[in-house]
Amino acid sequence: MWAIIVDLTPASARPYVGGSQRNSVVELMIGYNGINRLLGMQRNASGAPPAGITDSSSYHPNQSPDNPPYPPFAQPPPGVGGGPPFPPASRPSDDIFAQEIGTPSAIRLFVPPLAKELSWLLPFGLVCLIGLTITAHPSRPLAAEHQAVILWGGWLLIGLVFFSVANFFHDYYLIMLAAPLAAVIGSGVAVWWRKREQGWVQWTLALAAAGTLAFQWWLARQYGQDAWWLRLAAIGLASGLIALLMGHRWLRQMAFVAAYAFLVVAMLITPLAWSVLTVAEQNPDVALPGAYVGSQFGTGLLAPAEAPAFPNQHPPDQAADPSTLLAFLQAHTQGIDYLVAVPSAQIGAPLVLATGRPVLYIGGFSGSDPVIDAEGLAELVAAGRLRYVLFGGRAQSNQISAWLQTRCAPVAGFREGTQVLYECVRK
Repeated sequence: MWAIIVDLTPASARPYVGGSQRNSVVELMIGYNGINRLLGMQRNASGAPPAGITDSSSYHPNQSPDNPPYPPFAQPPPGVGGGPPFPPASRPSDDIFAQEIGTPSAIRLFVPPLAKELSWLLPFGLVCLIGLTITAHPSRPLAAEHQAVILWGGWLLIGLVFFSVANFFHDYYLIMLAAPLAAVIGSGVAVWWRKREQGWVQWTLALAAAGTLAFQWWLARQYGQDAWWLRLAAIGLASGLIALLMGHRWLRQMAFVAAYAFLVVAMLITPLAWSVLTVAEQNPDVALPGAYVGSQFGTGLLAPAEAPAFPNQHPPDQAADPSTLLAFLQAHTQGIDYLVAVPSAQIGAPLVLATGRPVLYIGGFSGSDPVIDAEGLAELVAAGRLRYVLFGGRAQSNQISAWLQTRCAPVAGFREGTQVLYECVRK
């Protein structure tokens, strides 16, 4: 309902819907955040860059509000200038997203690069879900425990299927599966504890724990880890198995309590250690956050001095010194609404934070939204609301470039690389 109300509101009476090409929330839901997430981000229906983009060779089909071009005033992304790169376990691909999320497959969530985000306990969680399904005896109306299995199990399975086949998302999106996975594991352990006297339950738990710990050890090794806490987890597993065997002969109740505690705690050691390494990361990617990438490929506590750069990446466009530019704009825009117009929020946000002044984002968040055209800019200049436009770089509009070159003049001293500051004087 909210989306329909926004779309029915005249465009002049509301903000532009960022990420859409037709200023529509419904389009954003069905297209960009719907079909495109599943099938992959497309340039447009014909496969060409969006209208107005002149540099098609450097335009990437997955350039989007999630994956913007690198602005001159923002920090370079991970892998450029010292940020953490994607682990090389990713398969080579022309699609930059494959370097972050791998390629669609049934085992995508069990192998790098995605496995580090969620999958440390995923094998055990799936065994728990199977156990909950087998031991449930549903009746109508459904009891609360059966409703919980449908809710949490359905949520988890749908998410696992989607992220196994989808082409356009970021690795941190897997956080949405943390809640159902935790609920399924907690429910499974609780049910197995109630049925602990049954031999098949005891050994199912033991085998599931052993398999999960073997997977955790293998996965940690994929990211260059062979730390002491892996051995501690192995000791916990061995202690749990010994206690389980003892429970069949001596101190039955005490031994089973110890066995369950050792097995569960052993499985939690590696996820806990990885969480600590993630929090302690020295140079985290604040734009696209993710779990610790490992001692061989990251920049955390155990990382090498230098990390390789991202594949298929371009260095940031060069521009004039930000402090000099800010001082100039502040001094020459008194009484004018906008400090400057820039291609995107990625470029303009640091200017807003530094000055508290309004900055016009010509292309919305990432530079690909048709928020305003040359005619709109001309109207703002004629009304005395805009004087300077910082423009250029990759993915620039033909129409706006032509208007700037014929109607405005470059400001001396503020042209470096592909970024040009134009002065547009009202006539």
